[in-house]
Amino acid sequence: MIQPISTVQNPQNKIKLKENKNSAKNNTISFKAIQFLEIASKYEPIKRDLLKEIESFIKNGYNTSSLGKGLFSEVFSFDKFKNIVIKEPFVFDNFEQEAKALKALPSTLAKSQQFVARAYDDDTGNYYLLSTKVSGESPSEFWAPWDRTSLRGLFSGLFEMDKAGLYHGDLNNGNIKIDSNGDVNFLDFQWGTKIDKIRLFENNEVQCMPNFIPIQNSQMFEMAEVPYYLKKLDNASKGKKFLNDYLTEKSKYHERRVNHIYNITDNWANTSEIPYINKAKRFESAQEEMYKAPSEKTLNLETLKIQFLSAFREASKYLDKNTHHKNIIPSGSSYLYALSSVQALRKKIGEFQEYAYGKMADYLEGMKDYADYWYNNLKSWTKNAFYYPYRHTRNMLKNWETLHDFNDPEVNIEHFDSMTNITKLVDKNFEVSYTRNFDCENRNIGYYMNEVERYINATKNNNAAKSHYAYNGLIKAYDRLKKAYNDEKWLDVINNSLLLIRRCEEMYTYGDCSSVQSNASGLAETVFKQIYKDVNDYGPGVYTFPGYKNMNEFS
Repeated sequence: MIQPISTVQNPQNKIKLKENKNSAKNNTISFKAIQFLEIASKYEPIKRDLLKEIESFIKNGYNTSSLGKGLFSEVFSFDKFKNIVIKEPFVFDNFEQEAKALKALPSTLAKSQQFVARAYDDDTGNYYLLSTKVSGESPSEFWAPWDRTSLRGLFSGLFEMDKAGLYHGDLNNGNIKIDSNGDVNFLDFQWGTKIDKIRLFENNEVQCMPNFIPIQNSQMFEMAEVPYYLKKLDNASKGKKFLNDYLTEKSKYHERRVNHIYNITDNWANTSEIPYINKAKRFESAQEEMYKAPSEKTLNLETLKIQFLSAFREASKYLDKNTHHKNIIPSGSSYLYALSSVQALRKKIGEFQEYAYGKMADYLEGMKDYADYWYNNLKSWTKNAFYYPYRHTRNMLKNWETLHDFNDPEVNIEHFDSMTNITKLVDKNFEVSYTRNFDCENRNIGYYMNEVERYINATKNNNAAKSHYAYNGLIKAYDRLKKAYNDEKWLDVINNSLLLIRRCEEMYTYGDCSSVQSNASGLAETVFKQIYKDVNDYGPGVYTFPGYKNMNEFS
């Protein structure tokens, strides 16, 4: 789901060639070659021909066509073997995890991406992954819509992965294909994780679920694809119909899940897990019932849940070193956004619980525990998600934080957009009322900040005469910042304070900006502490503004 922050090489640079240590020391001849580390048995008959094609591709790029590139790799199709693709890494990856996930894919998903081979090049030290080409189009309203038929196929596939203990990890629009038959196929298992044994009722980060909810790929779909699809529809009536159809088909998904839980927990040996088993059965059964014909209350809660999942995914992108062209400066406000979104969900659940009974009561109980789980995690993550970039902008990283140094964070103010309001894409009545004016965007400071950047760049080009203009621009920017503070536009205060601090650092050698920097630092911290106190201390009754694994390394 949310990916680890790890040290990787620049994707623009290929992996360096490995030295042949034996030939240097022993003066022996080394016969380097491309080799298969593993290959699926059905492809053994074409093994030699496939090696020739790989060699031709690696040496000169012949006989292939690019299908597209991501942050970490590029995928090519072979001209000779039209149903086979090869993935070439930009950064080191031996593809063991992805190969393991592909081999765990259930046979019922035969049209989804299948494992072919994993290859190694002695000459460069690069690894390559070969797999099958997946046909179809990415979901879109006109060419491959999410209708009742495709949603039925989606949930069939998600259930089969759940049942196999396989968590896809990145079910975004590009990793799903709907073919001409309406079948839904999955690809790109780069972050796929296979749970080797039954761990249904353990609290593990693979699932990002409370421990009474068994592995559930639908959460990743709701985090990555549903918000994207709703934004593309850009029409509340269409959005509400889509969500209604989505939940109606999801009802059958939960019916299959509850039956599966009953089947695998008969004669369950670990008595300490029986309460989790019973809660899982109640919640899955309640979701099955509540989604058959979704009420306004159910649609409202599910919309708020998707709002939170979307906010969390967007927030975590800021603090992922592997994701290039992302700005870490807004990460503090982004996590506050996600925290307030889950608070809005918790508050609405509390309102509905007062008069609930039967299956609705079971559904709300499960939703409450789900929201509480995320709320408690976000409380521990949010504080350091603010203080890390806060210290980064002031060049005051702690020793352990330098492991996650972003070197030169991008600070373009135009990237400081508000998070997408999912609720209004479904029903304006589901939008949340907030106690402060934090969902308003403030662009007034932008002019001054852009002017400051222009003057700083001129100063760096030895045009010292313009340095005082840059300094005056910083003063004006801070004045605008104080006005935003007085207007309680606190999201903008946090983001722009950190941006201003960063600009002061850049100006430091050309003039004393310490007073502006100190004032902006104090303002940013004051605002963050006030918001954090509101959303952290007062529970779901008070929340202040709307709304890739191991993120808790920052807690």
